Amino acid sequence: MGVELKITREKEIDLQAILLVELEEEDLGQYLEKGYKKAVQRVNIPGFRKGKVPRSMLEQYIGKEGLLNEVLDTMVPEVASEAVDSQDLNPSSYPQIEIISMDPFNFKATVPLQPEVKLNDYTSLRIPLNIPETTDQDIEAEIKQLQERSSTWKPAEREAQFDDLLTITAVGNVEGETKMNESDVVFLMDPQSNRPMPGFVEALVGSKVDENKAFNIEIPEDFPDQSIAGKKMEFNVSISEIKERDLPELDDEFAKTVGDGHESMDALRESVKNDLILSTETQTKREYQNSVIESLIELAEFKFPPLLIEHEITRINEERDRIFQQMNIRVDDYLKSINKTAEEMQNDVKEEASTRIKQSYLMKNISESENIEPSEDLIEERIKEYIQENQSEQNPIQETEDLRESIQRSLVSEQTIEKLVSIASSNEITNPSKNEDGEVNDDKKEKIDNDD
Repeated sequence: MGVELKITREKEIDLQAILLVELEEEDLGQYLEKGYKKAVQRVNIPGFRKGKVPRSMLEQYIGKEGLLNEVLDTMVPEVASEAVDSQDLNPSSYPQIEIISMDPFNFKATVPLQPEVKLNDYTSLRIPLNIPETTDQDIEAEIKQLQERSSTWKPAEREAQFDDLLTITAVGNVEGETKMNESDVVFLMDPQSNRPMPGFVEALVGSKVDENKAFNIEIPEDFPDQSIAGKKMEFNVSISEIKERDLPELDDEFAKTVGDGHESMDALRESVKNDLILSTETQTKREYQNSVIESLIELAEFKFPPLLIEHEITRINEERDRIFQQMNIRVDDYLKSINKTAEEMQNDVKEEASTRIKQSYLMKNISESENIEPSEDLIEERIKEYIQENQSEQNPIQETEDLRESIQRSLVSEQTIEKLVSIASSNEITNPSKNEDGEVNDDKKEKIDNDD
């Protein structure tokens, strides 16, 4: 851009550089011209056609400040970026800008710098990695789920039981006011469910078709709908139909219908066993990785610039709002469903923002400490895999520098986690060795077996 800037750098506060920036008068010209080109298309001045007002006349009409206001959204980031670069700063996020004056044009830029991270002795962390064994009971439970998913429903000539499918009409009153009025609702008697409220499913056990059943439920104090929480609801429920599962026989014919088909029940059980072993191992390792990272965060010491946290909070809120908009969810309804206030939700967001940043900089610092650099061959291999898996005739994907950098970052993260898992699950403790003067030798490590 090549503009002349007057920059005063004040004392850093909380890992944030404070820059007072003034743009020289002669360098405002390019921005005033850009502002004129935007403003002239929308400002109406008597006696001139829109888009034909001379700049001098338009500037007299809306002022220099009016022209600059047209381009502040691009001008300020450009000038701020040049100011930051000129000071050889290494920002962790974008600066916060406060316009001080439009004439002369100057502003204050608060620049969040890199956090301070002290890893401490992360190589001494040890956490047992225990992958649960897949038992016969686990296999049979999975087989039962497959059987239930293949089941149909048939009328039951008996009283209602857990896991039945009922058709009900239900009316619920609280203090004389109707709070529930549902007709011919198909209702699954799931013993693990608290819908529509705790105790409702249990109250219907033993009911008969065409029976009107009256019962009361004391609603918990922490019930999501606070208008009825802690109160008593009087129910009147009638059942028009009771159905039970019609389960298929667990035989070789059933095995042939599951998935891509299996020759026999023995083959199905072996397949289920292998799937359970793989899923258990995958889930356990994922939980183990999270445990290792959480432990390392506790072990490390962090100091962050406040703006870095604020920006992450904004990002999380924007992510949530975008999802809510896509799913047509109202914030008030969501808060009711999780039984929290807006303030409590924001406290959770602040905690999540802090955790995200800690994890990000923990991984960054450890990857640098361990000199983790994926090979070019591996990067190329992953790029080819990504393109093959994601492109189509309608959406061809080209290898770009952004894609390469994204793949490289992903591999660094992946290999860093692998290294940390290797350290934490090891039976050896790695300590820096010391020379004759008792000083640590950075290039040597001695290994001490835990069993000794």
